[in-house]
Amino acid sequence: MAERKLKVARYGNVDSDYLERRQLKRGIGFWALWGIGVGIVIDGIYSGWNEGLAQGGFWGLAIATALVATMYWCLTFCTAELTAALPHAGGFYAFTRSAFGPLGGYLCGMAELAEYILIMGVGVYYIGDLVQGYVAWLPQPLFWVVFTGGFTALTVRFPELAIRVNLWIAWVAVIMLGVLCLGILLSGKVDTSLWLTVPPLTEITDASSTLPGGKRGILAAMPYAIWFFLALEAMPLAAEEAKDPVRDLPQSMVAAMGTLFGLAVFVLILNTAIPVEVITEEGQLLRGAAALAQSTQPFDDGLNIVFGETGFWRQVAGLGGILAGFTGYPACIYAYSRVCFALSRAGYLPPALSVTNAQRVPARAAIACGILALGITEAIDLVGGDTTDAGLALIVMSVVCAVVTYILVMASYIQLRRSRPNLPRPYRSPWGLAGAFGGTALATLALVSTFVESTYRLAVGGMVAFLGLAAIYFVVVSQKQLVADALDDEADLATDPPDSIP
Repeated sequence: MAERKLKVARYGNVDSDYLERRQLKRGIGFWALWGIGVGIVIDGIYSGWNEGLAQGGFWGLAIATALVATMYWCLTFCTAELTAALPHAGGFYAFTRSAFGPLGGYLCGMAELAEYILIMGVGVYYIGDLVQGYVAWLPQPLFWVVFTGGFTALTVRFPELAIRVNLWIAWVAVIMLGVLCLGILLSGKVDTSLWLTVPPLTEITDASSTLPGGKRGILAAMPYAIWFFLALEAMPLAAEEAKDPVRDLPQSMVAAMGTLFGLAVFVLILNTAIPVEVITEEGQLLRGAAALAQSTQPFDDGLNIVFGETGFWRQVAGLGGILAGFTGYPACIYAYSRVCFALSRAGYLPPALSVTNAQRVPARAAIACGILALGITEAIDLVGGDTTDAGLALIVMSVVCAVVTYILVMASYIQLRRSRPNLPRPYRSPWGLAGAFGGTALATLALVSTFVESTYRLAVGGMVAFLGLAAIYFVVVSQKQLVADALDDEADLATDPPDSIP
């Protein structure tokens, strides 16, 4: 194996069949790409976001959502341009490595990989909790294993069918949110005074009925607003499997963001303006936004107001909601298997993980990450789910990992505009460098916001520890085995000076 030493890493060439055993299959069109983006995100519009009401009230969460949505529009446009210019399976990892070298790309890739595994683990945990409300006799651990194993088997053995199933479920999820919003509008129960039911926090000096958490509450609500759009960045991972990545991926990314943005706005406005009621342990009656802030299933609470708690149509809507709850998981399996595949193919992770099967699917990566996701699910359960700081930290750590990758990828956009101005860019961000700088600033603000709430501080600590261990692995193992032939911009590496960082 011929070697070439660089400042940070050593590259070697591999056998002629190395890449042949690590091939993906093209064929994913515009709507299937849209389904991946909407499918992996939309579960966060069903639940998770509402906990931000306790931090900032309706208006605090609304302002936070406006800031976060602007950040995601910046991210979407930047990523669309980078994907068309560098259509590689690594997605964010590939962009960051092209801009900042092997270590930067590796750390971004590992943060993204952790994000998707955590999202899968959290999703399995919560969908198990939702299903048990309908099928109480089913043990949750059995459901976790069957559910994760079944979808993994579908993705590995029948990838085309898995993509179609993901698209179908994504459409169901969109339709069910439409049913909820339309039902609320037609119910005659919309009362905007219910937006202001969250009581002002006594320890906040500038708290009011409009901003119960004061200005600080806007920051504290930002991590929860991210749930409306979390994981949209998975779409570039399909670049080596899309029919026409240069045309279809940018268009589908913008379309998916537009869909999610519209749904998020309607759900935030309408779901908080209906007379949901909760009685606390102290016997206090909470209504509207205050009640929804305590809910684990705001979508179900909305259905109860629209259709009543019993009856045929309530059951039909409830079953539709359960089906929609599965929407992110075929897409999540797709996402973490492709990140793992890209990192493994380039030598950052054990190369055996990137070998593809007869269907041209990285089956080993999907299975290994699925086992890790089940471990996360069990860990959340053991530490008490969202009733303990440790459980919440596991749940929200995906947000922290995501925000770190957002900063890195938009910084990569800026760096590549500077260092490679002649790189062909078939799609151009309409917001250009201004959008990248603005998005980076908003992502940095989002990262700062994670220090406001104690649970997120614990998640930040977990993320730092994870990336620290990943960096050690890079120094001890990865930097000695990177594969030059598998690098996403191999041609650029070949023309670089021998002592440069690719």
